[in-house]
Amino acid sequence: STPITQRDKAFLYAPTSVRFGFEVGMMSGVFLIALVFCVISPIITIACCFYFAMSWMFWRYSLLYIYIRKYESGGLLWPMVFNYILIMLVIMACFSSCVFFVKGAIVQGL
Repeated sequence: STPITQRDKAFLYAPTSVRFGFEVGMMSGVFLIALVFCVISPIITIACCFYFAMSWMFWRYSLLYIYIRKYESGGLLWPMVFNYILIMLVIMACFSSCVFFVKGAIVQGL
């Protein structure tokens, strides 16, 4: 193999920025799973709380000390994330009512 030059080292160790589009999608996917399946299996709620606690600690450290900010949107990401959360709550309500209908609890499903 060829020896690593100083330019290669600088490129490899350069600080990167967060890919918010990917990370928000992953977090919202876990949040949707937690919301939808908390009615069927409450143990998933505990696992998701643990996941979000660990990811909060990880992201807090990473955003403070590892990543750099290459782009600042001025808060334009928040309305999109808020709309996704509202859509997830509607999906959770529909899924929960379907579960109640299947279990025979018609009044609770309405």
